[in-house]
Formats: sequence, C-alpha cells, structure tokens
Amino acid sequence: MRGIYPRIIASLFILTAIILLSSCGGGKQLTAPGVQRVVLPEINFSVTLPPGAGIDPADVSYERLTLEEALSGGRAPSDLPDDFRAVEAFVIRPEDAVFDLPARIRLVPEEELPEGTRLFLFRVGASRRCVPIDDGYIREDGSVSFDTHVFGFFIVAENTLIARPSDAFLCYGFADVGDGPIPLTVNFRVFSFGGSEPIEYIWDFDDGSGSIIGSNVTHTFYEIGEYEVSVHGEDATGAVSPGFSTIIEATSEYLPLESVSVFVFPTEASAPLERHFIPVLEGGVPPLTWEWEFSNGYTTDERDPVYEFPEAGIYSGSVRVTDAVLDQVSSDFVADLRHVYLSADPNFGYAPMSVTFAVSAEGLSPDATVVLDYGDGERVTVDLAGEPLFVHHYDLAGTYPARVEAFEMFDGSPRYVYSLVMNIVVVEGPIPIIYSIFPPQAALGETVTVYGVDFGFIQSEGETVTFAPGIQGEVLEWHDTYIDVVVPDGAVDGDVFVTRVDQGTSYESDRTFFNVVEPGQEKQPPAITLMSPSRGPVGTVVTILGMNFGPTQLAGDRVSIGFQHLIIHSWQEDTIEAEIPQFAESGDIVVMHDGMTSNGWRFDVGNFLIDDPPVVTSVDPVSGARGDVVLINGDNFGGYVPGSVAFLGAIPMGVISWVENQILVVVPEKGNDGDIRVFHHGALSNGVPFVVRPNAPNLYGLEQL
Repeated sequence: MRGIYPRIIASLFILTAIILLSSCGGGKQLTAPGVQRVVLPEINFSVTLPPGAGIDPADVSYERLTLEEALSGGRAPSDLPDDFRAVEAFVIRPEDAVFDLPARIRLVPEEELPEGTRLFLFRVGASRRCVPIDDGYIREDGSVSFDTHVFGFFIVAENTLIARPSDAFLCYGFADVGDGPIPLTVNFRVFSFGGSEPIEYIWDFDDGSGSIIGSNVTHTFYEIGEYEVSVHGEDATGAVSPGFSTIIEATSEYLPLESVSVFVFPTEASAPLERHFIPVLEGGVPPLTWEWEFSNGYTTDERDPVYEFPEAGIYSGSVRVTDAVLDQVSSDFVADLRHVYLSADPNFGYAPMSVTFAVSAEGLSPDATVVLDYGDGERVTVDLAGEPLFVHHYDLAGTYPARVEAFEMFDGSPRYVYSLVMNIVVVEGPIPIIYSIFPPQAALGETVTVYGVDFGFIQSEGETVTFAPGIQGEVLEWHDTYIDVVVPDGAVDGDVFVTRVDQGTSYESDRTFFNVVEPGQEKQPPAITLMSPSRGPVGTVVTILGMNFGPTQLAGDRVSIGFQHLIIHSWQEDTIEAEIPQFAESGDIVVMHDGMTSNGWRFDVGNFLIDDPPVVTSVDPVSGARGDVVLINGDNFGGYVPGSVAFLGAIPMGVISWVENQILVVVPEKGNDGDIRVFHHGALSNGVPFVVRPNAPNLYGLEQL
C-alpha cells in the first residue's frame, strides 16, 4: 500500500538540563579554581512561611549560588545521588531556621522545562551530601513548589532516568487521498503524542512550493509525479519530533479503488472514551460513499468520524467504501478503550523504602490477566476482584519504573494494555557519621558534645544518642554537625552512637568509644579516639590519638594487637607512635597504661594499597579566636568526601572549602590549644600547633559607665 505507514526520518531531540555545580579541583586559590563571576538573571522566587514560624517575612532572603559563592558560603560542590543532575542552586536565609510545619518554596528554574517535568529538592548538609527534601512538577506557568521544614543551602535537581514530557514527542501525518489525477487536491492533518503546547507543525510537499505551518492543511499538486510529503513538529520547549513522510501520487487519470485502511487515534485526554477514525484510501473515483458499522450497533456515513463510546472496553467494526464507478473495498478495525491505572505511596524516599501500590482498571474482561511490574525485576499477578493493594520493599537506591500490564484474547488475537509508568525514586538514607566526642571522658550527669555530620537539623521523634549498655542520654541541643547530650545514669565505658529518623526509617551512625569517669576514681583508663592508618603490612607505623596514655611510658605500659606487642617509637599523654610487629595478625589494637587497658581499635594486617597520607606544611594564621578562618596548606588532601575531617586537638573544625593542597576551616567554639591535623581516606596527617586566643570582649554599653 502506498502512503499508509509512517516513516521516521529524523532523530528524537532531547533537552538536557544545565549543571550549575561541578567538582572541585586542585589549585592555590581559596575559592574554586577557574571559576569566573557571572551575572545571574532574575528568578521568580517566593517563600510562604507556616503559621507560628516565629520569623518576620522581611528577614527571609534568597540567593542563587555560583560554585564560587557556594564555597565562600561554607558549602563545597555537593554529591547528588546517581542519576541526578543539578538545575538550580540557592540558599535561603536565615540558615538555622527550623519549622514544625513546612514552609513552601516556589521558584521558576532558569532553564525552561516542559510542563509536567518532575524535579527534586535536596538540602546540602554539612557533609556536602545532598539530603532529599521534596519533589514537585513544573506547572503550566513554569513554576515548581517544594515544602521544607528547614532553610539553608539547596539544590533543585532532575532525575535523568525519568523522561520529560517532551521526550516522547512524535508526529503522525495523514492524507485523505493517496493518489488521483491532476490537479490533485489533498487534505492533510497531523496527530501528535507528547510535546509541550503550543506546537508548530511544518509541512513540506516536495514540489518546490515551500513549507506551510498548521495541524490541518490543504495542498494541490499540478504536475504528474510522486511527491514525498513530510511533516515534523516543534514544541514550546524547542523539542523537535521525528519527521513523518508519505507518498502522494499525482496521475493523469483516476486509479482503480484497491483498498482502505483505518487508523484509530485518541483525541483528548479529557475525553478518554472518544476516538477519531482516519481512513486512508488507495485509488478510487470520487464521489465516495462511506458505511461505518461498530460492534455496539453504532453506524455513520461520515468520511472520518469521531465517536464517543458508551463505556470502556474493546470494540470491533468495519468500514465499506464505494466509489463513483461502484467499485467497493472494505476493512475491519479494532478500537481498544480499556484503561489500567497505577498509583504509589510514597514514590520518593530513602532506602530501604516500602511502597504501597494501588491498581484499578476499566473495560477489562473477567478473564483478563493483570500483572504489576515493580520495575526491579519482580512482578505480581493482580486479582482485581480482591483487594488490589500491594506493598513492595526496595532495599537499594535507584529509579524503578513500575507499570501494570493487562492481557486478554479478543476475536482470536492477543490484546495488551498498559498503565502509565510510575517512577519510584529511592535514594541512599542520610546515615549520620560521628567524628569525635569531646570531652572523650566525663562523669555521669555531665554534658559532652558529639561531633559529626548528617545528624539532622532538628531532633525528631525516635532520634537519640545512646550510651553503653544501651541507655539514651538527655539531649540539650541537636544540630546537623553537633549534639550536646548529658551522660545518663547507668552509662558505662563503651560505644556511643546516634540514631537519626527520616521518613519513618531509622539510621544508626558509626560507634565511638566513650569513657565514663566513676565517682572518686582518680586514675582513668587510657582511651583511643583515633588511629591512623587502620590497615597495612607488618612494619607499618601507626599514630594513636587519645587520652590518659601518661606523659611517659611506664614499666609494663605497652601497645598490643592480639598477643603481639607493637614496637614503640614515641609515647606522649595524647599521642603514641608504634610499629606493627612481625607475625602480627589482624585484630584490635589496645593501649595498656598503669595497669589499665583502653578500648580497642581494629587494624587489618596485610599487603594493602595505601594512599599517601595527607601532609600539613603550614597553617595561616597560627593563632586565632573561636570562629576565625584558618587556611591549612599541604599535600595529599584529595577531594572532600564524607569522613574527611580537620581536627584541632580532638575537635573537628568546620570546613569551608577542601581541595588537593588547601583546606579552609573555622576555629571551633569548643576545645583549646592543640595540633591541627587532617584526616582523609583513613590516614592522619602530622600535626601543626595552633593557639586559641580569647575572643575580643563585648564593649557594648561601655559609654554608659
């Protein structure tokens, strides 16, 4: 048959999102190397505060961020989960604002995205990891809204595995006749799938007459020949559909009526039971008569009828065409108006995540087979007569395209129908990390500070600090990077860990040893707070940081792994350097001093590939007040990853920027004079002394004296 089936002649064009943030490289600058200041366009932005927010709306400010600005504001380029790319980066101040009810953020991304594009809001935590907050869809006016309980640094990102609405942008063109004598007048129309309105359809008639724009056009061919007529669409976002072409044959006389084919198209999503029937003839002498019959008894004599069926289901029918010389052709057709639907709650969250799916359908026969595909390789058969609710667990992070498939036989042929894809987005949970506890020993009832990252910005129900042997401490202050907690009654020497709860799932941090000071006890056992490296061959020299080691090594003092004693290179109150002995096996390293034994710290003995440890060559300045900025110079700092820490004594320092040979940090509010050291990829640097000066006195009100 001529001019019936579409031929795709162009590739599908897919818009790509702009990445505003990139990785940080090496260099001697305090800001990211190679970053140029850019002028950012205005962006439509608003924040709606919740009731009882306690903040004056006039005090809320918003700022889009370049990479340079993100660094200077205390946030390095962030690690988005796999399959995400950044679209916008911004900060909302005051950064420490926390709400019981969510605030609403409304913005218009700089990049013009198709209506219905799904975007995700991430908050950049202290660890530079992006913690998912909310998701939303681009609306008709180009805006998107998100809910958040906190302010601070944010990234709006797009999941690259979820197709945009315009990605499946296809056009199909039809002619009311495929051939005939000149002058041959043909009516053309186009149907499209996907794309963002408004859409321009561009026609080329292959006869040198130029192009015409329109969804329904008429053209006359005046010369005998075959013409390859083509059409493609360009939508509101600039997406271009693949081209469609069909052959029109202009002849010197009418050709015999040979065949008719019927194409069935949906009309509008708002009219799910309405179909448009497009006949395509080969040959025939006009005028023509049309006889349409549908299996539900409907008949019509229109050329291309539009019919709304009474209910969902599968319908058959036939059309018979008679031309002026009484030649006849006919064709059968099927109109499939069945629908299957899938919903999921939630469709975005942390791994492991449980999702409840609901399945429904219209127009299926009782014998239809319905299957729910969870998108992760697992499927389940659905009994629509029962309770079509299914709970499925996603243990790993990823994007899972869930879909329902229905199958049944109709007139001896298999018929399938599918639901829309429901993309389930699962990301890694915000696992908290403890860097240190200060002081590392205290009596019952005293307050200590747990330092780390990703604790969360508020203490939610179920979020705790647990001391050995499983007793929860009273939390006085809870912040994303530190928690002030009271050592509870009944606590004993042992590991402390933090529990964070997000979206109903609990995440436990790593364990850090804490020594409980017993009343009246003068001597305290030694305590290891950090050891570097934690693996290596025999002969490796390890640096052990801690407390209560004693100013000098006493008779009987030793460092052991299993039954082997390490060779001591140096011994100080808070630092020991010792060498792994011959025949040592993997196990816990412990320090024994004055008859007491420390906690253990595991060391793996073996021929491991070890990165060169970081080296600190200088700090600038060498003294400063709490809150001052200090530049650490050196080598082998690598790129920032969660677990990279700069210490002042035993206190982690807030990191502003981190590159291969420079780290910009802030003097912590707690702690005193001590060595600044860098810990990266399990290796600890040398220490450089730093003196903490008192803060300048507050002279406010002095003039009143």
